[in-house]
Amino acid sequence: MPIDLTDKIVALFSALSNDDIDALPPVQRRRLAEQCRRVADRAEVDAKRSRAGVLGDLTRGMRSE
Repeated sequence: MPIDLTDKIVALFSALSNDDIDALPPVQRRRLAEQCRRVADRAEVDAKRSRAGVLGDLTRGMRSE
């Protein structure tokens, strides 16, 4: 069974040491930080996305026509 992309990303982050991050040029560190924030913000479950049922569907824009 192939390793899931998420598992690969988590493994890479786990292997990334403070020294590895400190050795990055400022532009690459900024890009890494921006992408980490983007993924973390998206991965966090907030109240709007976690609602179940009809109200959750409506909040997410799902409508049955």
